[in-house]
Formats: sequence, structure tokens, C-alpha cells
Amino acid sequence: MKTSTKFFLNAGIAFLMAASLVSCQLIDTLPIASNDVVFDAELFKENLNAQLTGARGYQFVITRNGNIAETEAVGIGGISRTGAIPSSIDGYVNIASVTKTLTATAALRILPKAKVDLGDVIGPWLPVSWDIHPDISQITFRQLLTHTSGIRTSRTGWTTLQNMVSSPIMASKVPEYADANF
Repeated sequence: MKTSTKFFLNAGIAFLMAASLVSCQLIDTLPIASNDVVFDAELFKENLNAQLTGARGYQFVITRNGNIAETEAVGIGGISRTGAIPSSIDGYVNIASVTKTLTATAALRILPKAKVDLGDVIGPWLPVSWDIHPDISQITFRQLLTHTSGIRTSRTGWTTLQNMVSSPIMASKVPEYADANF
């Protein structure tokens, strides 16, 4: 190819590139609307309140980008010896039936980080100050999470749990839901 032909070919390519760049213009908004679903915290709150009218109690916190977007606390949060405790987003919830999904999910995320397998026994993880029956010390984390430990009590107070771990397991290890497994 002759030098003059190469020159004109390169000049033509450069001209086309320059022309395309100067013909571009910035568009601030797209001419089409997004069809992405957008979560509406206020609408969620309204719908939840409508569906749970008459519920004993519930609470929730919704965050968006690390900030609290919406909260709600309705009804009774618990029962004490002196009566009903109002529901509160700042209150403590006993790990039991109302939190089993959250508890199981947390356990499945935390146990591997602590290098604990679901098949490991719970004995080494119980408070050293407690009197622990050998039946209890040989229960595995999997048995607790699947309610196959033989534990049958649904009472989860500290003293109840302390007394429970000092006693032998009398029930069979077939699945049967009991809050104390959590």
C-alpha cells in the first residue's frame, strides 16, 4: 500500500472517530421508566398492620442503606409476673418459638466461624459452673437444631436451663419441638 493511501485511510478513521465523539450528547434522564420493584416501607407497615389486626404483639425494624427507614411495635411484647410487657423495638426477645428461624440461621453462620461442626457435642460450650449430666454433654448442635436431642421442655429461663442440663434425658430422640433446644 502506498504511503499516501495509508495517510488518507488513517486520516479518514481519525475523522470518523472525532465526528462520533463530538456528536455524543449526555442525556440526564432515560426516556424509559424502570420497571424495577421498589420496596415501600410505609406501605409494608400499613399492610402488616392490616393483616395482623388483633395479634398479641409484634415489632419490626426496616433499614435502608444502613439507616432506619421504618419501625413498629404493637401490642404485648411479653408477660412477666406483674403482667403484660408492652411490645418495643428496643426490648429483648427470648430465643424460643418466635425466633427459631433467626436463631437457626445465626447458628448456621456462627458455628463454622467458631470452627464448630453441627456434629460436635455441646458439652464444651455449656457454662463451666453448671453441673452437666453426661446425657446433655453428648447432645450435638445438629440434634438441638433439629429438635432430636430428647429435650422436651419449652421453658427457657436461665434457672430452668441450668436444672435441665443437670438431669438425664428421659425422652426418645425423635423429632419433637421444644424451645429449650434453641
